[in-house]
Amino acid sequence: MPTTAYSTLTSELQVEISSTLTKVPGVSDLELDPGENVSVSKGDLTSDFDEKLGTGVQEGGTITGELVWDPLDDTHQELHARFNDNAEVTGNVKMGATGVDIPVTFTVKKFPIKVAMKDAFRVSFELELTDRVTLNEADPA
Repeated sequence: MPTTAYSTLTSELQVEISSTLTKVPGVSDLELDPGENVSVSKGDLTSDFDEKLGTGVQEGGTITGELVWDPLDDTHQELHARFNDNAEVTGNVKMGATGVDIPVTFTVKKFPIKVAMKDAFRVSFELELTDRVTLNEADPA
C-alpha cells in the first residue's frame, strides 16, 4: 500500500473561548504526544526475558510547540490566563490537509516568554493533556 504524504499547511491549535473553538495565531511549531501505554513485567526470577503485559492504562501526554507571542492578542491572553489559574482548557488540534481534527483537553503547564534581540516575542509552550487522546485509525476521506 503506497504512503500518502500530507502537507502540514493549515495545521493549527484551537482553544475554546466563550464556547467557540478559536485558532491560536502565530503557532510555528506543534507536536502532539498522546502519551504512553503502561505495561507491567510478567516475568519472575527464573525468566531470561522480561515479558511485558499491557495494562490497558495510558499515561497522559503533551502538546508542545512554539508561537510568536502577541501580548495584546485575545487568544494568547486566554492561554496565559489559563496558565495563571491552572484551569482546564478544551481545544482541538487540526492536522493539516488530512481533515483530521483531534479534540483535546489540557492545562497550560509551561508558558515561558522569550525576548531576544532582533526577534519577536516567542513562547515555547507545554500543554499537559488531561484526557485520553484518540487518534484516527482510518483515512477520514
